[in-house]
Amino acid sequence: MKMLKILITILLLTGISQAQQKFTLAIANIIIDESAVSSEIKLISAKDLGMENMLNFLEKYTTIQVDKKVPTVTFKKVSDIEKYPFILISANGPIRFSDLECKNMAEYCKRGGFIFVDDCVYEKTKSPFYHSFKDLMENKIFPGRKAELLPFDHEIYHCHFDLPAGLPYMQGEPAGGWAISDEKGRVMMFLSPADIHCGWFEYEWTALQKKQAFQFMTNLIIYSMTR
Repeated sequence: MKMLKILITILLLTGISQAQQKFTLAIANIIIDESAVSSEIKLISAKDLGMENMLNFLEKYTTIQVDKKVPTVTFKKVSDIEKYPFILISANGPIRFSDLECKNMAEYCKRGGFIFVDDCVYEKTKSPFYHSFKDLMENKIFPGRKAELLPFDHEIYHCHFDLPAGLPYMQGEPAGGWAISDEKGRVMMFLSPADIHCGWFEYEWTALQKKQAFQFMTNLIIYSMTR
């Protein structure tokens, strides 16, 4: 099977303290099945405009200090990522991580880290990344656990901005937000099939869609900082 190594986006929240919060964007490499995606796949880069827009929104509507530098990290070693409390992974094809990477993601989450997984929807309707990552979550990262659909009244949807309908929908499958939580109920990993990241671009979205895409990500970051 032909494979394509592509860039995925990882968002990192660093320097968390009462005096200063610093939000840092990073990029990492993953492998997807090229046969399942278009040859016109758009790769997310360190100069991604959507991410720049999100960082500007975060800076404007919170007191978080935003770092505009974009480092690169991988899941090869927990020690390389444990200092970053928030990670966003986004791609649009079936995902593959090694057993070691899956083990390290689980350990990172158990140590207090937070991972947001967002499907960059393929051809507006298909979500192969969402389905493959949900399978990965339940069978390799947290084997034996089932992801749970978060209810609309979960604090993630209300901790800063009020999102009464839960996860905003851009495109793909309107399947809601799925989560894996620890024994105390803290969400460690959140999975979205709704292409939240694309909502940060000036695209064909409604004004409400665009606003809620930014608001949701802000809520998610604040939740990860306070739980």
